[in-house]
Amino acid sequence: MRSRKTRCSPIRVVIFAAFLASHIMAGLANATSSSSPSADSEQPQLPAAERRRSSTRSSWCNVDVVQFDDPDAEERTKTKIGSRWPMHNLLQGLKLSKFGKTKTKTNKKTTVAGFTLPPKTIAESAWIRGIPTANATTTTGKLFSRNAPKTKPPPSIRDIKSWHFDPLQYTAEALVPVFSQTLLYYDLPTKYSLDVATLDNFARRVMEKHDAAVPYHNWFHGVAAVQLSFCLLTLGGADEYLTDEEIMALLFGALIHDVGHPGTNNQFEVARGTYLAKKYNNQAVLEANSVDVAYESILTEEGCDIYQRLKEEMGREEEVTRILDLARDYVLATDTADHGTMLEELAAIGDATTGVLNSTTNSKGTTTPATPTTAASLSPWNKEDPAHRSLLAKTIIHTADISNPAAPSFVVARDWCLRISTEFHHQVEEEKRLGLPVTSFMDGLVDEYAIAKQQQGFYRFMALPLFEIVGTVLPKAAVLEQWALQNLGEFDVIVETVESWKKEQEEVVPVVETSS
Repeated sequence: MRSRKTRCSPIRVVIFAAFLASHIMAGLANATSSSSPSADSEQPQLPAAERRRSSTRSSWCNVDVVQFDDPDAEERTKTKIGSRWPMHNLLQGLKLSKFGKTKTKTNKKTTVAGFTLPPKTIAESAWIRGIPTANATTTTGKLFSRNAPKTKPPPSIRDIKSWHFDPLQYTAEALVPVFSQTLLYYDLPTKYSLDVATLDNFARRVMEKHDAAVPYHNWFHGVAAVQLSFCLLTLGGADEYLTDEEIMALLFGALIHDVGHPGTNNQFEVARGTYLAKKYNNQAVLEANSVDVAYESILTEEGCDIYQRLKEEMGREEEVTRILDLARDYVLATDTADHGTMLEELAAIGDATTGVLNSTTNSKGTTTPATPTTAASLSPWNKEDPAHRSLLAKTIIHTADISNPAAPSFVVARDWCLRISTEFHHQVEEEKRLGLPVTSFMDGLVDEYAIAKQQQGFYRFMALPLFEIVGTVLPKAAVLEQWALQNLGEFDVIVETVESWKKEQEEVVPVVETSS
């Protein structure tokens, strides 16, 4: 049998040659563009002496933000801010405009997955995902039933010890053991004579004391606070500086920090002059009430006193008192009214460390920059200083409380975002109905565009400054800031997309028909 030679037709040869040539030209173009200096690299560094900090009180919290008065700042601030403190390079990695607004550095996105024009109303938005339920017939409302995924088994400690853990992917009941598992990780049930079954009973009652109809401040948020606190302790390395008592109080406080939350804020209680506002003298009203609900209601129930065995042991009653006192302090620290003060205290600790790391000067007056190895070997935290440990624990629970902007996935971040925005929207409606002063930053959240625009302010003036400083004093947790910047970029794209679309709509000139 004679073999047959395979021949290529002239047409195939021409097509292949054209294809090869196009790829060669594309490669040369990329090489040329990558080797040429970028506009960013040609920008001069902004000298610290040529900028002026103005103390502007943010509507989000009592925190100073950096603004610029230089008439040329719009162009000159295209480079990063040189100074790290007191805001520690307020928006590290971002381009800043005159008013602190971010601009994407490179590879600017033009679309966001799951977002289409026109922006949907707050009621129509699909940003909130369905929460799995063991019995679908008992679910009510879009918060729990929309596109609910299949039920997952309770999370393992490996699942919990991950920045990517998403409590909204589990049933409420499946999350009950999360609290006891985090304590078991540190062997705290053995150290403090805690019965695991009682721990789970207590956690289940905390779950039941949360209002399931509240979109954001619910059981899932409480578990999220426990889990992120646990990650900051383990993955973030904070447990190296805290005692067993403080870790116990921190995880316990994170679990109860919003139990009984009504879905409105402290100012709403104060404005109405409620019983709770009067009881707590208008100070950290809801936080103080959550502590009392846990201490006076849940812990006193039969089978829920997790400290019962410890109380019965000779000479250990004071340990229970110390844990409860610490937990109360930590929960009260989640009041956002104290956010600015916390940033200032963290900045002072960061200054103490970065001042040592900036450079060293020998006897001859020669200055040598600190090496990365030296920087890594020093820590801003002094485990022997109770004030340091207290600030660290409060920072952890506060960061965990507002950590949703730092979710590794924008799908998760926008889910929590729409939940809290829904609460804000409901509060404004109630304020208007009662004739109370309307909370300005909650007003107008009628659609995805308004929500995204509000998130820009929250990220820039509250969340990012905290995540940035946390990443400095706990370097292993620096990833939170990176994820928050990514999520902010998504909201930026949504805002820019809608505003461009609105502008195009305004430029459309209607055709006026004239009669012949």
